[in-house]
Amino acid sequence: MKTARFFNLCMVLLILLLVSAVPVDAALDDNSDGTVTQTRNDGSVLMWLQDAKYALTSGYCSTQANCDQNNGTGSMNWNQGITWANSLVYAGYDDWRLPEALPVNGVNYNFVGATYDGTSDFEYNITSPNSELAYMFNVELENIGYFDTSGNGPQAGWEILHTGPFDNLIKNQYWSGTDIEPDPGTAIVFDSLYVSQGNQLRTDSFHTWAVRDVTVVPEPLSSTLFIIGGATLGFRRFMRGRK
Repeated sequence: MKTARFFNLCMVLLILLLVSAVPVDAALDDNSDGTVTQTRNDGSVLMWLQDAKYALTSGYCSTQANCDQNNGTGSMNWNQGITWANSLVYAGYDDWRLPEALPVNGVNYNFVGATYDGTSDFEYNITSPNSELAYMFNVELENIGYFDTSGNGPQAGWEILHTGPFDNLIKNQYWSGTDIEPDPGTAIVFDSLYVSQGNQLRTDSFHTWAVRDVTVVPEPLSSTLFIIGGATLGFRRFMRGRK
């Protein structure tokens, strides 16, 4: 009887250990290979270049052929940025892209005038994971925009003060990989200085930061618990047989 109780106690402790070992969302992990893995609150996982101006530091933007008229700053127009990200091979991966800026409401873009509460696709305090750059700067890195959610500014401590495990974050605008259908000559950008999202002409010159999707298929906890339950029943039957 004591042996059975001890075994049951061990099973309970093991189950609690497995439950506590379930990965926690919202994390930035340095992979020690020039990349950072981001696990977001919605369970999605992305991998970013650790160097946020790699196009310049890698030498890609050292020639006029690769980048536009602002040679020497690492910036490029939108089409050049798309080409750079899509052709990038780094850390053994060739599926890099520019960050997406999908509708914050998950359905349709809302291009109303300046808003401050993160409910439209332009301006300040966007926390939706649908905008990968806004989520990174506003939520993950916990930077503060020029305006608060009521439109009052400047806020104390605004602009990009927190960089996390990343290098060379630039206080300027970064291209997203999302163009705007109603206005095909523009694309969505994220301004890391004012921590806001907007749109610019695709012929303008801004910075690029590459990201890629990571597919994670964890072992279902339910399967593990099923195995433990079966082992427990088997042990109990074995003990009854001995009696």
